[in-house]
Amino acid sequence: MNPIAVTRAVLLTSILAAPVTAQKAVGLDAFHNNEANLPGHYSWDAADPGGFSELGKLIQGMGGELRTVRERASAKALAGLDVLIVVDPDTPAETAEPKFFEKGEIRAIEKWVRAGGQLALLGNDKGNTEFEHFNKLSARFGIEFIETKYRDAHGASKITVPSGSAITGKGLSAYFVDAAPLRITANESETLLSADGAALMSLVRHGKGSVLALGDPWVYNEYIGRADNRRMASNVFRHLLRAAPVPPVRLIFDTDMGNDIDDALALAMLHSLESRGEAKILAVTITKDNPFAAPYVDLVNHFYGRPAIPIGMVHGGKTPDDGKYIRAVAERSVYKRRLKSGAEAPDATALLRNVLSGEADRSVVLVQVGFSTNLARLLEAPGGAELVARKVRLISAMAGAFPSGKKEYNVHTDIAAARGLFAGSPVPIVFSGYEVGENIRYPASSIEKDYAYAADHPVAEAYRAYMKMPYDRQTWDLAAALYAVRPAAGFFSISEPGTVTVDDEGKTVFTPGVNGRHRYLTASPAQRERALEAMIELCSRRPDRTLKSDQ
Repeated sequence: MNPIAVTRAVLLTSILAAPVTAQKAVGLDAFHNNEANLPGHYSWDAADPGGFSELGKLIQGMGGELRTVRERASAKALAGLDVLIVVDPDTPAETAEPKFFEKGEIRAIEKWVRAGGQLALLGNDKGNTEFEHFNKLSARFGIEFIETKYRDAHGASKITVPSGSAITGKGLSAYFVDAAPLRITANESETLLSADGAALMSLVRHGKGSVLALGDPWVYNEYIGRADNRRMASNVFRHLLRAAPVPPVRLIFDTDMGNDIDDALALAMLHSLESRGEAKILAVTITKDNPFAAPYVDLVNHFYGRPAIPIGMVHGGKTPDDGKYIRAVAERSVYKRRLKSGAEAPDATALLRNVLSGEADRSVVLVQVGFSTNLARLLEAPGGAELVARKVRLISAMAGAFPSGKKEYNVHTDIAAARGLFAGSPVPIVFSGYEVGENIRYPASSIEKDYAYAADHPVAEAYRAYMKMPYDRQTWDLAAALYAVRPAAGFFSISEPGTVTVDDEGKTVFTPGVNGRHRYLTASPAQRERALEAMIELCSRRPDRTLKSDQ
């Protein structure tokens, strides 16, 4: 089947859905779709590729209540529902006795929408859904599903088209498979996604309610993790549920920039997440005590159009060597930056204190992907532990190997600091261990093609300088950063609670315990595939605004 990718600029919420003010019921039609050949297809409780279990979790995260409608539509069947999803009505090939929409059902649904119901019509392409009776329902709202498969002017289905609506979220990419285009005749309508003049997703307002129409089942389990489908589904159903948007994750990025290339990729990814409205980078603090680390971070921030992000520098820290890329890139005049040396940057611990002091209580996530030096020093400083307890809600750390294993670089390089942070943190720590990033490799092919939009790209240039091309590099730091912003996106699973300790060699040991403040990430092969897909898409995203050396 052929994909359709849908994309453009920036907006809206993270996947962590804030609860709606009052619980609302979302019904899924299992009467007109009840495929005998595929039991559980498009059902809430099916966790297989064709199920809607992941969409159900997303809706429940907003405070929505999941219901299943197993009878013909009527005033009684629709009573108490705020949203009704009708998906891919059965054809005779899919079940021996398909249930078609009847006139009485159509009248009942129309009356329900007019009174304020929110209807989502998710069709399918030619050969995979029943069009005749489904279109009798949709026609009541000025919508027609065209019995074909979308093709662009060149005959291809994989395309990039703009999303100009705040409902879907600007700057996001939606993945579709052989969608049927729409014909809209309703007066009060908004095209949410379109290509070459063909409407692919539309919203029609009808009385006090509305009808969302899309010629594809779209976000069943197999595809909800592709591109930005989960984010877009969150935005769409948040609109249907009338839930408030989720604010961006406010974070501080603590990095040993220059020791490995994954730090640079992680910073690029965080900039992309900020452009999408999912994150807000409050500061970058550095644990590599080299004068070119801060200038490199500074020029990356300039490249992504955010030169004002504060940068803090460790003093008396570890690994003072130049590394393989920060000096080479920082010394090129093509990149604009304000810092000539790390000596010009404020002390990292002081910056952490200043930034946290100005934030709301329990609002900040600390993303630590280097040594524990800066955070341990903050905890040891007078009032530091109390400040962290008040202002920070989570530390997402790339550190250790779990449940126990080899000594890991970030811990081993500063064992004392790691021990101080792990034992002294008053807030939960989620560890992304060595084994997570080791098994997710960022591909050289992406560096070679996806960053070509800029003749001089500080992240792609650094990647090439770090090691002889082509090579696929581990994504240790990217995993911790991705989890920090999208913890509920399903890219990773999380362990039971416990406590992480560090032995004299720098090895970490996880001891389960219900009162422990520590957990660690795991990832199945399917999760690793989805996580890598998200990392590539985010890291290689074009900046909204680039500041060059001549600006």
